[in-house]
Amino acid sequence: MSVHREVVEALQGAAREAAAQHHADIARADEQAVRALAERDSMHLDAIGRMQAQAALERSLWLERVDAAELRAERVEQRLDQVLDVLLDRQRRPWWSRWFGESRRSKLGE
Repeated sequence: MSVHREVVEALQGAAREAAAQHHADIARADEQAVRALAERDSMHLDAIGRMQAQAALERSLWLERVDAAELRAERVEQRLDQVLDVLLDRQRRPWWSRWFGESRRSKLGE
């Protein structure tokens, strides 16, 4: 019986070692999975940060384009006002003044 007992104890010891090794392997796999998940989360946060930065850059570029368009529109409006002032001023002056210009004689009667 002692031989059987030794074999049983040896098998039990081997089973305990195998179970301990299995638990260690599972713990290592869990650690690797946790690290992989943490790395994935870090990559997601990095991607979100980059997308937010890109969105902010695109917004600032869009605002610059809007400002430039507003400036161009103001310049066009000023130029149109100038042209309109010239046209209105020309309509107030008599035709001979527009054609020949002002002379001293035309101002004598005033």
